[in-house]
Amino acid sequence: MPEPTLAPRPLHIWQIAIALAIGLLLFYLAGNDINSMRALTVCCAVAVSLVPFVNGGLATFLDWIRNPSPATRRKTAVAVGGAGAIYLMATAMLQERTLIPKMEDECSYIISTQLLAHGRLWMHAHPLADFFQALFVIVKPVYCSIYFPGTAIFFAPMVWLGWPTWIIPLIVSGGIIAMLYRIITELLDGVSGLLACFWVIALGQFRTFSVMIMSHLPMLLLGLLMIWAWLCWRRERRARWAIVLGIFSGWAAITRPADAVAYALPIGIAMLIDLWRQPTRLKVATAAALVVGAAPFLALQVMFDIGVTGRPLQTPYTYSLRQDQPGAEFGFHHYDPTRRPATTHSGKLAYYNWCKIYLEQHQFPRVILRWFFPDSDRGGIHNAYWLIIADNALPSRLLLVLIPAGLLVIGDRRRLVLVSTLLVFCLIYFFNPFFLEHYPMVVVPAVMLLAMLGARAVVGQRFARRLGVPVTVGILALSITSLWEFKRLSYRADDVAIQDGKDGMLEGSKIGVVNSQLPAAVAGSRAVVLFGPRTSSFFEEPAYNTDVANIDNAPIIRAHDLGPRDVEIIRYYAERQPDRVFYLCNAGGPIIDRLGTATELLAKLNRGESLPTLVPPMPPPITR
Repeated sequence: MPEPTLAPRPLHIWQIAIALAIGLLLFYLAGNDINSMRALTVCCAVAVSLVPFVNGGLATFLDWIRNPSPATRRKTAVAVGGAGAIYLMATAMLQERTLIPKMEDECSYIISTQLLAHGRLWMHAHPLADFFQALFVIVKPVYCSIYFPGTAIFFAPMVWLGWPTWIIPLIVSGGIIAMLYRIITELLDGVSGLLACFWVIALGQFRTFSVMIMSHLPMLLLGLLMIWAWLCWRRERRARWAIVLGIFSGWAAITRPADAVAYALPIGIAMLIDLWRQPTRLKVATAAALVVGAAPFLALQVMFDIGVTGRPLQTPYTYSLRQDQPGAEFGFHHYDPTRRPATTHSGKLAYYNWCKIYLEQHQFPRVILRWFFPDSDRGGIHNAYWLIIADNALPSRLLLVLIPAGLLVIGDRRRLVLVSTLLVFCLIYFFNPFFLEHYPMVVVPAVMLLAMLGARAVVGQRFARRLGVPVTVGILALSITSLWEFKRLSYRADDVAIQDGKDGMLEGSKIGVVNSQLPAAVAGSRAVVLFGPRTSSFFEEPAYNTDVANIDNAPIIRAHDLGPRDVEIIRYYAERQPDRVFYLCNAGGPIIDRLGTATELLAKLNRGESLPTLVPPMPPPITR
C-alpha cells in the first residue's frame, strides 16, 4: 500500500502574508507575462468556479478523483500518458512542423544512436575526416558524437525498427506525463497529479523537444523513474528496488551526468538516513544492489572513454571541449582572450567566438550576479538564471507567487527529496559556463511540487474545499492558455511571436531546409553533396550524415566543399563508388548544382579542367 500523504502543516496568517509578499515581489521582479486575452480568460474561469452551485459541483468532482486506488492510479497514468502523447503529436501537425532534425545537437545525438544501434560506440576515423567536421562531432582520431551514450540507448530501437525520428521522443514524453501523475499523486493527491499533466504540456520547451532526439526529456524520465524506484524501495526495503534504482541511476549518469547528480544526491542522502539504524546486512545488500544495477552503464561509459580519449575518466565530451571550446569545462577557469581552439573548422571557430562571452562572464564572483540580475552585454537583455528557470518550468510567472509558501510546508521527507533536486541542480550549474533555456526541464517536477504545496498552504485546511476549487481552476486555466492553440487565437495576426511561435523554434533553420529538400534535389541518385561555407550563423552546419553509422553507406553523403582539396574526395569515391553523383550546394539555402559522377569528375581533373567551388571560405569571425 502507498504511504499516506501528509497535509501541509497549517501556517499562521502572518506567515502566509509574508510568503505571499515575497511571492508578489518575485512576480514583480520577473515582470508580467500575461496578455489581456489570457488574463480575461483566466479571470472568467476563476469567477465561474466561485459561483456556489458550480463551486459545489466541482468540489465534489475533485473529491472523487483526489484519492484514487492503486489500480486506478496505474490505469490513469497510462491513460494520461497516451492522451498527452497524442496531443503533442496533434499540435506538432497543426503547426506544420517538419519533424526532421534541425539542431546540431540533435544531429549529433542521431549519429550516436546510429552507431549504438549498429553495435558501436565509435568508428575508425574516415580517411577524409576533414570533409566531415561538424559541431558536436569528433572526426579524429575516431568518428563519434561528443555526447554521452545514454540518450542513444533510448533511441536505438528507432534504427532497428526503421521508425521516423519523432516516434520514440513522443513515447518518452508520454512516459514523463504518466510518471508525473504517479509521483505527484503519491506525494500530494490525484487532483495535483492531473494538474501536473496539464502543467508539463503547457511548457513550450517540453512541447518543442517532445518530437526531437535530444537528451533532456530522456533525462527527465530517468529522474522521475529514480524517484519512483526510491519511493518503492522506501516502502518495502527490498533489494530488487535498489537494483532498479541502480539501473535508472546508472543510465542517467551516462545520459546527462550533471542532471543525474541532481536526482541521485538527494535520493542517496535520504537512503543513508533510512539505513542509518538498520542491520548491517541490509546496508550491504542495498549498496551491492545499487552497484549491480548501475555497473553495466558505467562500464559502457568507461569503454567509450577509453576508445575515444584513451583515458577511462576523460569523456569524449570533455575532450571535445578542451579541443574546440577551451575554458568551457565545468568549474572556474582563467579567461584568456587570446586563447584559440585547436580546430581549423570555420564553424567551430565561429561557435567558440560566440561562446567567449559566456566564458568571460563565468568568473567568480561575477557569475553570482548572473543568477540574480539580467545581462545586456550581448546586445540585448538576457534573463537572470532564476528567471530562466521560472519561464521554462512554470506555465506563467504568476505562479511564482506560490513558491515561497511552498517552501514553508514541505514537511514530508519524500517531498523534500524531490524539491532538493532543484537546489542541487542550481548548485551544479553554478559551475557551468552555460545556462540555456532548455536546461531547467529536468527540474520541472520540483518546481511544480513547490507551487502546488504553496497553493495548498495559502488555501489552508479550513477553507480547502471551497477555495481549493478556484485555485485549481486558476492553475488549470494558466496551463491551458499557455498552449500554442490558445496563443494563436489570443495574439494579433501580425505578432512576430506568433508568426514564429511554433513550438519548433528552429523550423526555418538551414539544416531543416536542406534535410527536407535535398532528397528531391538529387533526384534519388547516390550522391555526394559538397556544401559551401555558411553564409551567416554557425548554427547552419549541414555536414551531418545521420542516416547511417558508416558515412560511405549513406544514400546522400554530406561533406564540406574544401576548394582545391575537393580532388581528394573525388578520387576517393571514384576508386570505391564511381557511380556517386557529386552536387554543389550553398549551405545558406537549397541551391544545388550537378557536377557529375565521380568517374566523370576524375576524368575532367585528369584532363586538367577546373571544377566549380564555393570556396574560398568565409572570412574569420569577428572577435570581441
